[in-house]
Amino acid sequence: MRPIHAALTFIEDHLQEDIAVGDVAAAAGYSLYHFIRTFNQMVQHSPYDFLMRRRLSESARELLRSDRRILDIAMDYSFTSHETFSRAFKRMFDLQPSQWREHPRKHEQVLLPRLSDEYLAHINHADFVRPALISVDGLPHVCFSHQVEPDSLPLTLSYLRHTWLPQAEVRLACAVGLEHFLPREDQPGMRAILPVVERTL
Repeated sequence: MRPIHAALTFIEDHLQEDIAVGDVAAAAGYSLYHFIRTFNQMVQHSPYDFLMRRRLSESARELLRSDRRILDIAMDYSFTSHETFSRAFKRMFDLQPSQWREHPRKHEQVLLPRLSDEYLAHINHADFVRPALISVDGLPHVCFSHQVEPDSLPLTLSYLRHTWLPQAEVRLACAVGLEHFLPREDQPGMRAILPVVERTL
């Protein structure tokens, strides 16, 4: 866990600098091959994908808290052109940067936050169950269980929003909260089943 913590700290400290995955691997003290494999396993993102998502999340926050030009904010986070930034932004948020500004979100659920050691321990816990796509009455739903301590339910929701949904290329068809988790009848723990729709890019 310590090398991955070092890697995540390095990324956070250099979000606005032109760093490569090799630089992050060096900060972790791993060879590039071993680092990529270990990071994927523990964080459930590739190092490059995680770096891009963190840069986009912080740039999205900056778009809402300042009136600076979109290009200037993009360049702050190592995007070389307005087009490159807009394409990546649209892929992650389903909105162009200008649309994000015009229709600010009331919450930051879609933004990938800085990951805590507690979060990493949670998603790597032996009892952590990853979500799965299922069909209910012929419509796609996500089924996600929680078998760890109830107090860590927010960490399960964070994993769903920031990792599983983007990788599955779907989004929730409704808002989700802790109230959607109900006790399971067949075994200990809680479960939520919610409808999803394909993301429109």
